[in-house]
Amino acid sequence: MSSLVSYEPLVDSTTDCFLEQTQRLFAETGKSCNFSQWLQYYAFDVIGELTWSKRLGFVERHEDVDGIVGFLDRFLSYAGPVSIPGLRFIFSKSRY
Repeated sequence: MSSLVSYEPLVDSTTDCFLEQTQRLFAETGKSCNFSQWLQYYAFDVIGELTWSKRLGFVERHEDVDGIVGFLDRFLSYAGPVSIPGLRFIFSKSRY
């Protein structure tokens, strides 16, 4: 538990940025927000802070940095069905 508490300032830093950008981009302008995508950007920036002590820039740039989210979406759309026994053969056209 004590090690988790040490990560709190990193998460707080990203949360502050997230709230500032949410205010600036959506609350002040009245524009709509794809909230699931926006939260995914936040999550990736938190992961960057925890891993490298640096946000990856998803929230600041309000975009999918280097296509990471898009790549994971495509990969998981493939990896999910392929992990089901029997379907791997159909996708790969080989017997393991």
